[in-house]
Amino acid sequence: MLENTQAKKTAEDVLESYNVLTESTKGLELLKAITNDPISTRFSTNLGRGLYFRQRYPRLSEETYNAVVAFYDFADSRCVNDLTDMQDISVQASTNNIGQGTVSKQSSETKLDNELKTLTFDGIDDFMAQKVLATASTGTFQLATIATGAMINCSALDLSPYINKFLRAKDSGGKYAWGYPKAVGGGEALGSAKAITGITKANPGVVTFQAGHGFVNGELVKFSGLTEMTELNGKYRTLVNKSGDTFTIGNTSTFGAAETTGGNCVQQVITIAATGVTIVSTLGGATQSWTGQETGFLPNAISTVEMLEPDFNITDALTVLMWVKPDDGQPATISMPSAKWDPNAPANRSWIVTLETTGQLKFWVGSEGTITQITDTAFFSNGTQASFSQIGFVYSASAQTVTFYGNGAVLASTVVGGTIPASLFDSSNLFSVGGSAIGTYPFAGSIASAMIFSRALSAAEIANIYNRDKGRFEK
Repeated sequence: MLENTQAKKTAEDVLESYNVLTESTKGLELLKAITNDPISTRFSTNLGRGLYFRQRYPRLSEETYNAVVAFYDFADSRCVNDLTDMQDISVQASTNNIGQGTVSKQSSETKLDNELKTLTFDGIDDFMAQKVLATASTGTFQLATIATGAMINCSALDLSPYINKFLRAKDSGGKYAWGYPKAVGGGEALGSAKAITGITKANPGVVTFQAGHGFVNGELVKFSGLTEMTELNGKYRTLVNKSGDTFTIGNTSTFGAAETTGGNCVQQVITIAATGVTIVSTLGGATQSWTGQETGFLPNAISTVEMLEPDFNITDALTVLMWVKPDDGQPATISMPSAKWDPNAPANRSWIVTLETTGQLKFWVGSEGTITQITDTAFFSNGTQASFSQIGFVYSASAQTVTFYGNGAVLASTVVGGTIPASLFDSSNLFSVGGSAIGTYPFAGSIASAMIFSRALSAAEIANIYNRDKGRFEK
């Protein structure tokens, strides 16, 4: 045990000198035993949040430690499990791993001159994307899109373990609806049966109700008692495209016959099965609706439901820092070192940072991606780069600003095409490194480290992080 006189050292110095947080619980107990510094109490209060990051980068603010979303250091063996599963080593409550599931789109692991490992991206189709926790792509899906009663159930995946995660549902045309599971379904409960006069055999099929049904777009219903279109008995459909007393209910063209008899055959699903969940528009929020639905989304043609960690769905402050070494500092085409963006999905975009053909860095933001900010001059020179560089940006929602950083210093930049918004769009897209999450705008070169924060870091903090790392990477 250290003497009391030594206990006067601050907790930060203890961290830096003795690396006591290698084993978090033991480290916290030691900190309590050897110092009365208030930071030890704060550590215990935030047990599990960014402990390894604290060890690597001491003397940052407590708010920044608590805002670590993910930290990838490809020189650290704890990060590189394999190329399909790159570990987030921030040692926080969530595990925000990234990876690439197909061999043809995996980056390769190489070595630097100073024996550090890095990831090399080929500039063709390599990228790393946020890992999916669970997927359902078979079975049946029940989906209500009504704003006051959003909910979903999958026959092939129990959704109840994923409360307070992030869910996105994809239809057969690649369109998404997305939101946050709030509560487990209370068990299926149905409303009173409503009368129909018929259902067409078509794509999409049209159901016609008798007057006074009370149904609105987005409600989930269950069919029973049909005498001709019997294949639909016991099945669920979402009512869409209301026109008078008619709705479309997805493809019915494969069924044997149209329904012409009708009767009291349709009941609203008021609460969903216990394997399903209700959906809210914000994490932990109270509004039972989907966060977003792409235009043309088909709730009766769901192909895949995915569960993810919600930590990358940042709408407020954001900081991203990376150590990169592009093959060409002024490449022939623009590339995305990091993004939460799908170039093929207008009105469903969050943000990207791109390396332009001029060597400038550019930040794109807004659901349509039309608002940009670009560095005033080239940060990267033309051609091969002699060493790694730290690049990054800080987005402040409250100030509606973006600040670029290069090697720990602010880079002058200019907003183009509008005003930086007061929030980032809460998109369904995955966070990615080395290109977009669908493989477009691939980055050519090496990436050694990436860190993401749900906070606007100060210039002093970014300089601190840069100075801690530059000895490793600027060689």
